[in-house]
Amino acid sequence: MDKRSDLKIYLFGVIGILLFHLPLLILKGDSYIIINDNLDCDFIYNHILKISNNIFNINQSQILDNIGENLKLFYIHSQFNFIKVFFLFFDSIDAYIYNSIIVRIIGFIFMFKVIKDCFKQDDFLAALLSFSFSLISTYTIYGISILGLPMVFWCFYNLLNDRKIFLSSILLFLFPAYSLIQFSSPFIIIYSVFACFYFYRFKKIKSNNFIFGTLVLFISMLLFNYNSFQTLFFEGDMKSARLIDQINSLPSFLGMGYNFMVTLFFDLRTITSFISIPIIIFVLLKWKSLSKFSKIILLILVLNIIFQSVYPYLIALSKPIFSPFNFTRVVLLNVFLFYLILISLVKVYNRRVIVSLTIFITLINILKNPEFTYNSLGQILKPSSLHFIFSEDKVLKEKVFKGLMNSPAFEYHNKGFYTYNEFFSQKLFNKIKDSLGKDNYKIVNLGINPSVAQFNGFKTLQRFR
Repeated sequence: MDKRSDLKIYLFGVIGILLFHLPLLILKGDSYIIINDNLDCDFIYNHILKISNNIFNINQSQILDNIGENLKLFYIHSQFNFIKVFFLFFDSIDAYIYNSIIVRIIGFIFMFKVIKDCFKQDDFLAALLSFSFSLISTYTIYGISILGLPMVFWCFYNLLNDRKIFLSSILLFLFPAYSLIQFSSPFIIIYSVFACFYFYRFKKIKSNNFIFGTLVLFISMLLFNYNSFQTLFFEGDMKSARLIDQINSLPSFLGMGYNFMVTLFFDLRTITSFISIPIIIFVLLKWKSLSKFSKIILLILVLNIIFQSVYPYLIALSKPIFSPFNFTRVVLLNVFLFYLILISLVKVYNRRVIVSLTIFITLINILKNPEFTYNSLGQILKPSSLHFIFSEDKVLKEKVFKGLMNSPAFEYHNKGFYTYNEFFSQKLFNKIKDSLGKDNYKIVNLGINPSVAQFNGFKTLQRFR
């Protein structure tokens, strides 16, 4: 009976996620897709691998002759990633949409399992919280890096309690195969090591299965990303650009404080965007009644943001030790941590209060997703009238805290505001191809994003973006 009930809930989640993607499924190439770090980065990586017949190419020294000079495959991260399957079998825009649907379905299913198995909540509340989490504004082009965190939590919970060991180990092994190493796996491993120490030192629990799961995740991370690790040890021109990156300016102390507060409240990053203010308010109102678990999660969350805020100074003091890794991305774990806190609030608040709070957060999540808002409300209203929804950082930096951060305000549209077809301009570039003929030439992009020319098969002297 429980399994049948769960299947109905999973079906509810799938239908809801499909409806969420309905504007994209209808508009497809005429839909707005986030450009920054999305269309002009990982999307174009996958597309170029596709048009050059290099998806899942084992020979990592293969030259991509249409990009830069002698660019080898191992410079494109996460080549052995499940997301490539979508690009292998579908047109690129379809691959993007189908992958997004699958990623959010995975987020829904495993958040539901976490709430049911680990927190013992009822079906309705578990389904509502899971649906809310599955609709967070995040870049699904990065696979389950963010939305797959409930799966990892569920697996480690099982291993700690010596149950479902085989299934949990397999899922942990597969996690790096459908996520990006830069965004979650290293931080999960670090925290799992701390968890092992905490359980052994303070709880007198020594779980060999938990330790085994950590090793499985670590080995899998190395296995699926060995090409990325190679670039850390090359010399001269072959060295990763991350190793020679320089910080031109450091934030002031007020700037670090601003960065802490804005990340805590708005999670302002290109990869995720989650407004945590409602949860923080409810936490403060019942602070004394919070469980020890909630307070530990909140401490981890705050430490992640503090680390992100002071990281530029750590880089300046420790170069080149930290520069290739960008550990500030540890804050990408915070959205899931906020949901763990939200789930734990059920014990200190009336159930109706948590249901109302979750519905409110879900509506914010939907509205804060540019690909939904611009492709639905933007078809009725002028898209330019909706920009303010995504401009907290711009308003705060330019109107309230001007000059504190030594950095420009984040702008979703600094690469322009275009639909997929407008950005890549295939019809225009086909005409350009016809006028240039078939000579073996390489071009330089002036005023045009290099990703656009590369998408259309031009050989460029510039690399990505």
